[in-house]
Amino acid sequence: MTTDIELTDLAEKRRQAQEDTQSEQPTHPTEYSERALTPLESFLATHLSFFLLALAITLVLYIPSEEPFEPSRRRDYLGHPLLGPLTGAALLSSFVSYNTSSISSLSFTASIFTGIIGLWGLWVILFEGTSRISKKTGADKHTSAFLFGNKKAASSQKKEWKRAQKSS
Repeated sequence: MTTDIELTDLAEKRRQAQEDTQSEQPTHPTEYSERALTPLESFLATHLSFFLLALAITLVLYIPSEEPFEPSRRRDYLGHPLLGPLTGAALLSSFVSYNTSSISSLSFTASIFTGIIGLWGLWVILFEGTSRISKKTGADKHTSAFLFGNKKAASSQKKEWKRAQKSS
């Protein structure tokens, strides 16, 4: 038969084994698992990823290389290479942040600001090729004949052009 000393030794060994297994287990449920993102961290990570993806697309599409054919549009009329992708990313970010309700007013504020940036980008894309040079006279439209009577101004050259049209 077992003695009382042996029983207490066995009970003590079991208690120590239980304490050892409890100390190996995490004290907090997320100690060994990945920590879940807060709604703010998730929001910021999502919107930063939109802009990083736009930057990556730009890097891939606009790497200088020899082109085997002549492009239909010249490179200097394309505008800045980041304009299109960043405009798209800003509009996408604005739409997604407008539909995000987990961080309330911050998402609406971000939606307004990125929407303004996206719409400004669309405006620039839409009107980037406005002519500064008159098609009729070939004069620069950003000059004026107002104060000093500039003969090279578009308005002066247009008057001369109209006089020439009337006389012929």
